[in-house]
Amino acid sequence: MRTTMQGPTAMFWLISLVVLFTIGLRAPAAATEKDNLAVRGKVIAVNVKDSPNVILLRAMTGSRNQEVIVGATVHPEVEITRGVRRVRLHSIRVGEVVDLIYTKTLEGLVAQSIHVQ
Repeated sequence: MRTTMQGPTAMFWLISLVVLFTIGLRAPAAATEKDNLAVRGKVIAVNVKDSPNVILLRAMTGSRNQEVIVGATVHPEVEITRGVRRVRLHSIRVGEVVDLIYTKTLEGLVAQSIHVQ
């Protein structure tokens, strides 16, 4: 016995497959400058021994001043400054206050720039 889909059921499945296929092929949008987020906080950890390097901050955010922990990977090309001088990630110490500009990606938060206060 052979069954075939006809009418509205066949059209539903055809449209569903086309939509799913189209969504699956779309590339994720590239991050733009407006996608960058900023946070100021105290450094609680810097890891330069693993790859990729990571920085962790404790920051206050929101209208109720909720504490959040923000961790971001730091790639070698990230601009890190102290005042007007460029510095390396390993020179940042726990307890220092930094401004972190980062982007959300599928892999997590990625630092775009770090400025030590």
